[in-house]
This record gives sequence, structure tokens and C-alpha cells, in this order.
Amino acid sequence: MLVCNVSQLRRRAGIAANVDEAATALDAPGTGNVVFATLVDDPASVGEHVDAFLGQIMVEAANASSTVNAGLAYAAAIAEAASASTAASAAVTYAATLVESAAGADSPDATKTSTTLSISGTPVTTGTEYEHGVGSTYAGFTVTASGGSAPYTYSVASGTLPAGITLNSSTGAVSGTPAFQSAGSYAGIIIRVTDAASATANLAPFTLIIAFKDPYYSNVNFLLDYDAADGNTVFTDQKSGSTMSTVGNAQHDTGVTPLYGTSSFLFDGAGDVLLVADDPKWNLAASRFTIDFTARPIILSGVQLWIGQWQNAPTLGWVLYQSADLVALNVSTTGSDNIGHLSSAAGTLVINTWARWRVDFDGTKYRLYKNGTMVASSTTLRTINNSTLNLAIGASSSNATLAFNGNCRGVRLTVGTARTASDSGYTISNRAFPTS
Repeated sequence: MLVCNVSQLRRRAGIAANVDEAATALDAPGTGNVVFATLVDDPASVGEHVDAFLGQIMVEAANASSTVNAGLAYAAAIAEAASASTAASAAVTYAATLVESAAGADSPDATKTSTTLSISGTPVTTGTEYEHGVGSTYAGFTVTASGGSAPYTYSVASGTLPAGITLNSSTGAVSGTPAFQSAGSYAGIIIRVTDAASATANLAPFTLIIAFKDPYYSNVNFLLDYDAADGNTVFTDQKSGSTMSTVGNAQHDTGVTPLYGTSSFLFDGAGDVLLVADDPKWNLAASRFTIDFTARPIILSGVQLWIGQWQNAPTLGWVLYQSADLVALNVSTTGSDNIGHLSSAAGTLVINTWARWRVDFDGTKYRLYKNGTMVASSTTLRTINNSTLNLAIGASSSNATLAFNGNCRGVRLTVGTARTASDSGYTISNRAFPTS
């Protein structure tokens, strides 16, 4: 019997060892010895190369030649042939067994043990980020690998998942909750799987869209917060679709850089006003409510009305306004009384500077916020008079007095909910309000 040891260093893609032995007198026929070939792949120690060890290849034949071809990761068993040649050949992921034949050549029986690496899964391509983080959702999905060599590792090969959405590298699960200000379109996302042999497969590219929505949109009674061409004088309530009446030179303006978007609403302080006819929707009474107004004053003198139902007794209702360099909310409980209900400290308003203002009432406390920070509050409960005046933006409700001089946008009235209701305030979002 002849024993042969062979060691080779080759690139793993094409390793083969051919050992040929011609039958000689050294071989004792008829013993039926088994031939075994093994290959060890140790990428951790040799990088991109494989140290192939074919050990103790034992072939016996009576009067012919024997050949063993060994490739990556297979074993071949060769049995004695009585009067013919013996040959075994196996490729990666195959095991071949040659069974002895008394009168002829041994024949291989090859069985495939694995398949090409692949990845599957159906992406969920929509999610929702709510304005205040309340109820933001994403259903998620899972990608699955098959074939190749386990274990598998999943990764994002291209594109970016929205903040708050993650891919589990072990399970292939894509899940999470869209984070604050994550709304948008995320194109060209490719999820990849890599197996133990460093083979890869990619899921088809997809686009994930996170919509920006308002959890309290059903309680929005008025909304004005959109971009338009410079000089445009048409103003439309985005909630009702109604066109507002325009007095003076109120217009859309791109000459001043807005806090967000491309344009704002310009009032020249000479009587510009936007009007909407009286409606029960403007009645605050004792309801929970939120008034939002984003403003950039050009001058800080006198009283300048921002939004409300306010003119003269006996039809007063409520009004958010500036007085010099402070911001205040006045209300009337009878239509004739004029109550300074909330007021920021002097100096809170800054000339030529944008700020986001909010007043809300949660049933027990009124709060005034500047850029998300509470600057005034009151626990004195009042039932606000149901005025019959127009809802006015930029001046009083009928004769355009006490007119605002500056730019604004982000005007919204919500009745039935206090959006913040916290002394700790809230994190402002410098983007237009959602329209759904």
C-alpha cells in the first residue's frame, strides 16, 4: 500500500489536488481499503487563501491507475476496483461516493448539499411621524436568507433608514418608531445578507416614505401655513379650503427668509388684514384649545393684533397680540370686559427675529410658550365670550386698526385639545404644520 501526504496553498476559488498512483507490486489487491480526502479552510488565519491538506490518500488497485481530485470542502470515498481504473471528482458543496464494482469502474453518486445564497422579503414602504410624537408608527418587515452557509449577517448596503428605524443584523427584522423630524422620502435602500463564506445577496432597492401627520388634525379649525409666489394676494384656509378676504396690501413675501419654507405673509402695519366670517369654530368658551402663531415683527411699538375676534364692546372675544416687546392674550367673558389674561415679560419679543408662539389651555391651566419654552401661565378659569366678529389675522376684526407690521406664517387654531399642556414646554419643529 502507498501512502501520500499533499499540502498546497492556493486561492480558495480554485484549489484542486490530483494524486495519481500507478498500480505496482507494492499494492496488495483485494483488500478493499477506503480512500478519504479532506480540506480544511481557515480564513481567520490565512485571509484570502486556503491551506489545503489532503491527508492519507490511500488508493489501491490491482493493475490500473487511480485518481483523486479534491476541491474545496468535500470528502471523497473511493473503494477498490478489481480490474479497472478508479476516479473521484467532487466540486464545492458536493460529496461523492464511489462504490466498488467487481467487474468494472466505480461509479459516483453525487448529492448536492447546499444552494446559492439568496435573500427575500417584502419591504413596508410607508410609515408615519406625528407632529408631537404621539402615535408615530411603522409596521416593519423581516428579510430572510436561504442557501449559502449559515450564520447570516444583515446590513444596509446602500441608502439610509429613517432615524428611529433599525435593521437587526442577526434576524433581518426592520422595525422601530419614526423619530422626531424623520418624515421624508428615503430612496435607494438596499438590504444585504452576508453568509459565513463571505458570499452576499441583495434585496431589490426600495424607497421608504415617512409621512408627517397631525394626531389632532380633526380638532384643527383653521390653518394657514404654506408657500406661495412673491406678491400673491390670495390666502386660503388649508383646513376648510375657503379663501380669506384681504384688506390693504397683505401678501405673500419671499423677500424675508422665513423660519422654514420659502415664503411668509407680509403685513405693512397700515391696515393690512385677513378676514374669515364668524363661525362657531372660533368660539373658545371653556374648551381646551391651542393657538399657534409664528411671527417676525418689524417694529416694537404700540399694540399690534395678531389673531382673534376683537374690535369693540359688546362683541369682544379673544385676541393674541404684541404690545411693544411683549406678547399677550386678552379675553372677554361678557363681550364688554377686556381682561389681560396672559402676558410675557417685557423684552420677550425681539425685532426682526422669528419666533414660534403658542397658547394652550388644558382645562385647568393656560400657558404661553415662546419657541417651546413656557413664558407665562394662569390658573384663573374663564369662559370666553362667543363673539360674532370676523376671525382676523393682522389687525382688528372690522376696521383694520391696531395693525401688525411684520411677517408671519404658521397660523393655526385647534379647539378641543391642548397640544402641549406642560410647564416643561415642548420641542419645536421648524417645518410647516401637517395638513392631515
